[in-house]
Amino acid sequence: MITDKTQSWGKDRISKILLKLAPPVMLAQLIQALYNIVDSLFIGQYSESGLTALSIVYPIQLLMIAFAVGTGVGINTIVAAKFGQGEKDKADSYAGMAAPLALLLWLLFALIFYFAMPGFAKISTDSEQVINDVIIYGRIVCVFGFGLFFESM
Repeated sequence: MITDKTQSWGKDRISKILLKLAPPVMLAQLIQALYNIVDSLFIGQYSESGLTALSIVYPIQLLMIAFAVGTGVGINTIVAAKFGQGEKDKADSYAGMAAPLALLLWLLFALIFYFAMPGFAKISTDSEQVINDVIIYGRIVCVFGFGLFFESM
């Protein structure tokens, strides 16, 4: 059932709608950027090899973010389209796929990069200490990155 509140999305000005939708997205991006900055500042105080490991693992983090956010945007777009067409049952069905899809993507990243991290580290640097740090940090990022996938959906 389409209510007056949902009908306002088609009648309000785009600027008003953007002011409602933009802050949560901006906050999520700010938190991610601050996480990376604080992580670098903290690790940089203790270990040069750790800071190098952070920079090596960073592209994998960006890849995870891209998959999570891209999939989340895709799910939200199809849900919004179906909801806008008045097909609430189909919208609910697509929305119900978000959590299992997030779980699947997280499992794929966690498993693939858990086992691939040593090889990735070895092609990225020759330093044994940095390789060890990349493996440890990369596995932590990938295995404990489930929040990223679920939050993005």
